[in-house]
Amino acid sequence: MAQQGASPLLKQGTLEALEYVFEEFVGLKQNEIDDVLDAVIRAMKRAEQNYEVRLAAVKALQNVLKFANFANEDCRNRLMTAICDAAKSDEGEEKKIKQGAFSCLTAIAPENYMALEPYTETILSLTTEALEEGEETVALQCIEFWSTICGEVIKLREQKSVLLTRSTADCCFIEKPLCSLVPVLLKTLLNQEGDADALNIFTSATTCLGLVARTIRDAIVPLAIQLIVRNIEMADWRSRKAATSAVGVILEGPSVEKLAPVVGLLIDRMEDPNMEVRGTAVCTLGRVFELLHSPARAKRFFTDEDFCRVMAVLSKCGKDVPEVSEEFCGAIYFLARGYQSISSKVDHSKKKFSSQLSPFLSGVIDVLLSASELDKEAPFGLPASTSTYKALIELVRVSNIEDYEAAIAIRVLMPRIMRRLNTALDAEAISPSDKSNKYNLQALQCDVLHAIIQKLARSLEAEMVKESAQFVLLLFCRVLTCDCSTARDKAALAIGALAHTVGPKFVAYMSILLQYYNVKLFSPIYIEVIGNIFHVLGDEILPYCDYMMDVLYKGLSKQRLKPHILACFGEIALAIGEDFEEYLQDVMTKLLTQDIMPMFLMRIRLTTVISLDREYSRLTLAYCEV
Repeated sequence: MAQQGASPLLKQGTLEALEYVFEEFVGLKQNEIDDVLDAVIRAMKRAEQNYEVRLAAVKALQNVLKFANFANEDCRNRLMTAICDAAKSDEGEEKKIKQGAFSCLTAIAPENYMALEPYTETILSLTTEALEEGEETVALQCIEFWSTICGEVIKLREQKSVLLTRSTADCCFIEKPLCSLVPVLLKTLLNQEGDADALNIFTSATTCLGLVARTIRDAIVPLAIQLIVRNIEMADWRSRKAATSAVGVILEGPSVEKLAPVVGLLIDRMEDPNMEVRGTAVCTLGRVFELLHSPARAKRFFTDEDFCRVMAVLSKCGKDVPEVSEEFCGAIYFLARGYQSISSKVDHSKKKFSSQLSPFLSGVIDVLLSASELDKEAPFGLPASTSTYKALIELVRVSNIEDYEAAIAIRVLMPRIMRRLNTALDAEAISPSDKSNKYNLQALQCDVLHAIIQKLARSLEAEMVKESAQFVLLLFCRVLTCDCSTARDKAALAIGALAHTVGPKFVAYMSILLQYYNVKLFSPIYIEVIGNIFHVLGDEILPYCDYMMDVLYKGLSKQRLKPHILACFGEIALAIGEDFEEYLQDVMTKLLTQDIMPMFLMRIRLTTVISLDREYSRLTLAYCEV
């Protein structure tokens, strides 16, 4: 590289060799690395007429940088001057050099971003210029640099939070350039929305803006809202959609107080004449619920007045076209989850907070069920039904069953889901995709009924479950025969919940369940539920015990079921006490013949299973020794 008159081809080859050599650790002294850096920097300068040489130098520098001494001010200045100069290359093929320069900046950021303070204004200016030009490869690298910077600041804060130290060296210098970057990123988002050719830039700018929000926190809100409001009122629906979507990008980081004004913006857009804008607004509101909705907070995102208006407009969106109604289901799901996540440490009970939903529960359930029927062309109503039933499950789980409105809403919901499950069971599915959708729908409906049974079991409404037990059990048993393991497991779990709710009187329905009790239908979850049913029924199950034990013996031939059946033997012994003596000899024989006694002993604490006389205890210990 130092030879006078060295050919461009020789320089290029040398620089390419350096690029590969410095990919791995090189055992050079610092002065030798400095010599390499000098050579590379000389080749990057505009005095070098050959484009290929300059490009090879920029690529080589990306690998050499990790060995540079950034603590040395002279070295740092020479490097940053060369990189920033290369980032100004913008003619023809030289844009690749510009891209390489920003790649160098991104390589510097993780370890040495604190040293970049004197150069942030220059880098911001170069970034702004590159984003305005819209050259994809360069713009992506610019955005990647700032995303890396934000990621490092966030990581530093998290580390200091764990160590419980004050975040004084928090890179405060970065806030000013990031504030200047916010309008640039927002313009990029708003200009690229819906442009298929610029999808990568749009995605990267969205990610970067989210990281900036987490970095500068409250400072982003006035900067972003100003531009969002301007675009959200434009005649072009694409501008309104992009602005509404941008609200969702800045939600992580700022405080609830600062973000509260966006509620009005979102509600207004949920009544927008354009379908896509409405859908985006509801989706964004769902993200608000996901990130910021917690009724236990001292500072709440919604006032009571806001909440009533939000629920009214949301319910209207649930009756909209499928594209909007599906977003409504997602929003309700995250709204309900906010009540589920309330900490038990707060002064007020979870029930008191979830009572806020009670007046709206019946209406929201009606809209959710209607939303799952909007897309008539979709087989078995999927995927709309998926989001519908997930939302229903969360609503049931968090509702305060002690409230009259909530109790009535859930009481009415149960037969409606039962009818739907019966319809799904009878529906004919021809293609493999139809069958898959049918089974997924059955699994979701079993999940909803499971949640309802558990909720009603803890209230005065439990009697309704007991009255419907036979019909519900028949539905669940029919699901047990389907070809989908997920649906079968969901049905088995629901049967377990039904047995717990009905109690010892569930024995009246054992003749129904035993028709669907065979090795072919067994699964680990089904076997666990059988053990739970033994506990529920206790002595009441004895008339059926011989048959049930015989089927379990047959199940031992299935390798995957062995450990679960062994655990079930232990549960049965605990449930029926001394009456298990009748089966102990057979159980031991089966285990010894199959050479799985060690597994049995690991699964069951035989000496504590049942309380019998000493003679029987000696018998048990003798088998243990064997």
